[in-house]
Amino acid sequence: MSERIVIVPIETSEWWAKLIRWVLQSRWNHIFILFEDSTLGGWWSIDIRNDGVHVIAAEKSSLTRLGKAEFYECNHSLLPALQQSRKLVGSGYDWLGLSMNLFRLLLWRFLKIKWLKPVHSLGRMTCVEYVTTFLRIGCPVAIDKYEKEGTSLEPAVTRPQEDRDFMSDSGAFYEVENPLKFGGAGE
Repeated sequence: MSERIVIVPIETSEWWAKLIRWVLQSRWNHIFILFEDSTLGGWWSIDIRNDGVHVIAAEKSSLTRLGKAEFYECNHSLLPALQQSRKLVGSGYDWLGLSMNLFRLLLWRFLKIKWLKPVHSLGRMTCVEYVTTFLRIGCPVAIDKYEKEGTSLEPAVTRPQEDRDFMSDSGAFYEVENPLKFGGAGE
């Protein structure tokens, strides 16, 4: 049984992370979920690695990479969303979708060419696709309200920055301290 669920946008210092942030015009290059589970024992992470979606011990999560992080908990239980979205664990990483969507953003950024249809590989996900799907399952009322105010959170096109802004601005989440004793400097 999960006691706490924390969503973590993170800014890391690798060259490719800087490139992702530059193309996305986003402070954050990665986002993942931490959860405390008495059945499994301790803190765990649903993290998207280069080969897909995994449940791993928190001490092996992206939080151990050097960088800044913020930590958000929801005002209501996200346990049903965690249970439902865990079905996606094992999905492969969407390298094609990531590459084509970065290309799509570059076309818009430099040439103002609008390519409307995002690319998504069936059965594969990026970190932000997973977390946005999780948020849509766990916070449908807050997502609907937020989207009526003008910001769309569609999994295939949302950036980590937009998920973070939703958590910060929607009123459904509050920022917490790093629940772990390692990683992620926070702010």
